[in-house]
Amino acid sequence: MGTDPEKKALNMRATIREEYSGDPRIAQLAQRTNQFNLTARRYSEEEIGRFLADPGAGYRVFTLQLEDRFGDAGKVGLLILRAAPDGGYEIDTFCLSCRAIGLTVERAFLAHIIGVLKKENVSSLKGVYIPTDRNSLVRDLYAKVFGFRESRREENRTE
Repeated sequence: MGTDPEKKALNMRATIREEYSGDPRIAQLAQRTNQFNLTARRYSEEEIGRFLADPGAGYRVFTLQLEDRFGDAGKVGLLILRAAPDGGYEIDTFCLSCRAIGLTVERAFLAHIIGVLKKENVSSLKGVYIPTDRNSLVRDLYAKVFGFRESRREENRTE
């Protein structure tokens, strides 16, 4: 998670897991995260519960929990995948709590999920950015940090 000596001294540990049951913190991340939120989609606890309860709906929910030498920061990241018609996935929601901004944990988070999808022989992964007045921080994240290629741009959406 970066080579910055100060970050290394924190002894950060990330736990990334696919969720199969509800946790109110998942909905809190979806509802309250603004700066590092690529689509600004807001899901309630009930909606996320439906995603988790129905595997046929095509959603997969991943969380990132972060700990350092000072303690457990809890769940600070959320990534929701939605099945795409081509057999791949679209990143429906990708957000990090302000507690994790600047720590570069988003790289480990998405890299882990890409690894999971590769093992499953998933054909494609599409990232979506929907601009808001508060999320310009992540405007170029997919292209500059992860090397995604832009496939489509509309007035209020980039894929």
